[in-house]
Amino acid sequence: MDWKFLKKPSVIIVVFILLLIIASYNRVNVNWQEEYFEEVKDNSLEEYTKVPAELNTLNPEIESLVKEINSSAKNAEDAVKKVIDWTYYNIDYQPNTNIFCPSEKPDDVISYGTGNCVSMTKVNLVILSKLGFAVRPTSGCVSKQNTCIPMFAVEPGRVRQWVPATIEDNQLRGGLHLWLEVWLPNKGWTIIESTAGILYPKSCGDYDISAQSYDPYTMCYQSNLGYIQQCAKF
Repeated sequence: MDWKFLKKPSVIIVVFILLLIIASYNRVNVNWQEEYFEEVKDNSLEEYTKVPAELNTLNPEIESLVKEINSSAKNAEDAVKKVIDWTYYNIDYQPNTNIFCPSEKPDDVISYGTGNCVSMTKVNLVILSKLGFAVRPTSGCVSKQNTCIPMFAVEPGRVRQWVPATIEDNQLRGGLHLWLEVWLPNKGWTIIESTAGILYPKSCGDYDISAQSYDPYTMCYQSNLGYIQQCAKF
């Protein structure tokens, strides 16, 4: 093969530009947190960066993960993806009822390595809060149908976990559901589906909101019988 064409100035310039584009794409933005904090302040969202002390953790594995993401994330959205990936791959979803749900801590979930939607949401919540993200736990109902397009590509088979809502069972663990919302620059509030490690736009119609609260019982149970009946048909 004749490689002389590589010596042409025009070809060298094109190759140089391509290398710059690739380097720029892979470059880690060490200031992503500062930029995110500024946007949070500009949008008066500071209150959502504060998580109740009982949900906090000093788990060494989490502290190490936070440091790694701090230094490796390209931007805020990339950091969120890394967090929800970690939870998805390290916590096995189990739809079982959990009588200890209101008192369950993220450390408990990490220690056992299993949990339902509430458990996995608590883990994502505490990690993202340590990274300074504006987050809010959201309870309600989720459809069995996956009609919304994820905000980034995921491998086949990685889908939201679901258990039918019934009037005999008022615990959030499937159809009756707990998820997390995170605020992202240029996107606003965004849905985190912890059981699949997926980001959905806030406009996703698969989710119906009942409450947004850190109350431990609201995060675990639905007390409105009428809402449970409505969810069973959603």
